[in-house]
Amino acid sequence: MASETVLPNDSPHSSSTLTPPLISQTTDSIVSLNLPIASKLTDTNFLNWKSQVLPLIYGYSLGKFIDSPPPDPTLRSEAGQIVINPEYLPWYKQDQLLLGWIRSSLSDSVMAQVVSCSTTKELWHTLQQYFASTSRARLTDLRRQIQTAHKGDASCSTYLQQLKTVADELAFIGAPVSEDELVSYTINGLGIDYNSIVAAVNTASRSAPFSFSDLRGLLLGHEALLKSQATQPVAFAASRGSAGTRFRAPQPNQYFNNQIRPNNFNFRPPTPQFRPNTPLNLPLNASSPASQTKPTCQICSKYGHPAKLCYKRYDPDSDWVPNPRFQAFNAQPTSAAATSTSSTANQSEWVLDSGASSHVTNDFNNLSTFFAYTGMDTLKLGSGTGMAISHIGSTHFNLSGTTVTLSDILVVPNFSTNLISISKLLQDNPQLCINFTASSCIFKVLHTKTNLHEVLCKNGLYLLDLNYSPQAFFGIRAPASVWHARLGHPSNSTTKQILQSFSLPCDSNKLSFCSDCAQSKAHVLPFSSSSSISTSPLQLVHSDVWGPAPIVSSLGYKYYITFVDDYSNYTWIYFLKQKSDVLNVFSLFKSQAENLLNTSIKTLRTDGGTEYKPVATKFPQIQHQTSCPYTPQQNGKAERKHRNIVELALAIMSQSSIPTLYWDEIFSNVVYLINRLPSNMDIPYKKLFHKDPDFTFLKVLGCLCFPLTRPYNAHKLEQRSLPCVFIGYAKSQKGYRCLHLPTNRIYISRNVLFDEHTFPFKQQQLPSTNFQQTLSLSTVLPVVFPSAQNQVNNSAQQADSQPQLEPQVSQPVSTSTVAATLQTDAARFSNDSADRPQNSNLSLTAAAQPPCCATELNIASAEPIQSAA
Repeated sequence: MASETVLPNDSPHSSSTLTPPLISQTTDSIVSLNLPIASKLTDTNFLNWKSQVLPLIYGYSLGKFIDSPPPDPTLRSEAGQIVINPEYLPWYKQDQLLLGWIRSSLSDSVMAQVVSCSTTKELWHTLQQYFASTSRARLTDLRRQIQTAHKGDASCSTYLQQLKTVADELAFIGAPVSEDELVSYTINGLGIDYNSIVAAVNTASRSAPFSFSDLRGLLLGHEALLKSQATQPVAFAASRGSAGTRFRAPQPNQYFNNQIRPNNFNFRPPTPQFRPNTPLNLPLNASSPASQTKPTCQICSKYGHPAKLCYKRYDPDSDWVPNPRFQAFNAQPTSAAATSTSSTANQSEWVLDSGASSHVTNDFNNLSTFFAYTGMDTLKLGSGTGMAISHIGSTHFNLSGTTVTLSDILVVPNFSTNLISISKLLQDNPQLCINFTASSCIFKVLHTKTNLHEVLCKNGLYLLDLNYSPQAFFGIRAPASVWHARLGHPSNSTTKQILQSFSLPCDSNKLSFCSDCAQSKAHVLPFSSSSSISTSPLQLVHSDVWGPAPIVSSLGYKYYITFVDDYSNYTWIYFLKQKSDVLNVFSLFKSQAENLLNTSIKTLRTDGGTEYKPVATKFPQIQHQTSCPYTPQQNGKAERKHRNIVELALAIMSQSSIPTLYWDEIFSNVVYLINRLPSNMDIPYKKLFHKDPDFTFLKVLGCLCFPLTRPYNAHKLEQRSLPCVFIGYAKSQKGYRCLHLPTNRIYISRNVLFDEHTFPFKQQQLPSTNFQQTLSLSTVLPVVFPSAQNQVNNSAQQADSQPQLEPQVSQPVSTSTVAATLQTDAARFSNDSADRPQNSNLSLTAAAQPPCCATELNIASAEPIQSAA
């Protein structure tokens, strides 16, 4: 009876009555989409979602699944028979994958609208109709939004994006907004700061249409101009006067205003962070309370007037002596007046400044990394003087085991002081806090309040000396490769971590190639999964030889060889007495497999064993791929197949206590079972032969069985059956192989009763046997085949005269009555081979050409013939 193919149950075109045969199989590849969508589809972002999904669909050539109708599931052949369309099943698989991918990008509210859609085209059409609804309420709401839009406090880019989104939605539902209308709505929502732009647009639109993109450029440029005019780029102020000139060193009990504060408080002011890849923006808080009060004169130290209006400034006879606190400001007004002298004598000392917004230095030795700054911004002092910035860098230092980072340090060659911005320091190191007192400031851990380092106040300035530890922070710098050697050649990541964590003096963190590490640390590199996929049987065959086995098998075999089809994972196993038989075995496998599958072997992948060299020489038309020496991972599929076979065989032998002498029988049956078990969600037997395997035929290996032995009886009063051990399936017949332990005879029969809970080898205590001795052909178990009635006595006499593999057991295996009936299914288990050997000698003669056992191939080749019969 011909096999039937049933359509998937969830197919929209499936039928419970129509099951025509599948006449061919398409080779189109199935595309699996696993790319995530940035945002899920909601009721308000269909256009954005569509712009993300459509390019992926058309990019993978899947547009036909949303544009074209599905193919018919059935066709009418030339003979007039209804057959399954070979293009439908691949289309259905790909359509369901695409449908699932699109559904994964939908929100719950949208999913409720398309939950009943079964194809991608139906889902896409439903979404188009749902979001293209032209209801009066939706159209009115969108019109109201675009007509009443106002910029407000939003940025120009945000405001323009909102208008463009509404305009696109109106266009999608069939009520587009013209370019002139969109420009008009945009300028109507601008504030008074953009009146000049509005006037320019109105004037320009009289002569020629003004596009929305041109308006966008004008608005963004004008917005940038307004920001630059509103914010004065000042790093710190050089005086204690009005806003914009407020530089001062941190004074005890006085920060950001002139109010009296407690003698002990924590200071953590948030200030804008400097970014080296953007234009300089280093403002102070111009609206600080200090700018709202009366200024303090730097000459006479009195309140109420600035220094430029002080009368003592113009009185040559005045006995005024400069205030020591501000002596540096008058000595060099164009440089940073953050120190008590015009320059810092010790380049390792840094001034802690609460009014500065960035770190400043003039010495490259204070930096661990730096790069050139090509911008036009300058460092502005409180006096209005600007200084050029040449580089921007960063560094680290250590405070009692805690690493402190100074990032975005401005390198100003004309600057005379190393300056640390407290706000920037705390932004870069949120784990710290700084506690100021009248005589010192203390660095602490924020959460534990653990003291890390104390900075004393000298002449009103808090000077942090980074050379306070025996390991000077700015020591002699060595290349990273030297530190790599000093540390004992650790990995590159470990070396970099040590250099950064402990702030070691290093001129560059770039590590050069270390030949010593390459010679001493060579190891196996990670193996990536193979990306090649076979599309047809025998396109790629994996092979490997296993052995030698520690015990010679019952037929004298020491090795076995497997051939694994890469397309279906189907496995063939052959047994060898020596490795030199590989050429004969491969020739047999090639002829049988190519004849069975009607195709030729394209590529053979093996290890570099010399046993495969004759194969490559005799069959040059087959591409022979070998793995690198001592790299079995490159032939991983065949290696893993060995493990699978051996593990299942050991489990079966453990359950039934089958002696290891019969390992070849067990291995052969294990491969028979593996080919019928799922591998990567596919059954190898089904994928190769396009039919489901029969699992009802399977029995437990090693269990007690009772074959029908009546044809072999000498007279009618003998028992109709004998207790035997089930050791496997016949290789070329639809029957079971049953071993009779007292006589060591093997009966092949389809009429067998099984007791799958009893294992004779567990009850039979076999004497020890030297399994290492190679067995000759004369010691092979005799095989008895059903024959004519006049041959029964001769077969029995031959079996009795054959030497036994194991000695007779004094007490035979106990028989048990199995209450079961023989199933008679002649069509399934019929013995249709007329040319099979009629006795054990003929069977052994045939088995010697060549010395192997073609287990799976014979079974597979016999089944289609019996099915057709």
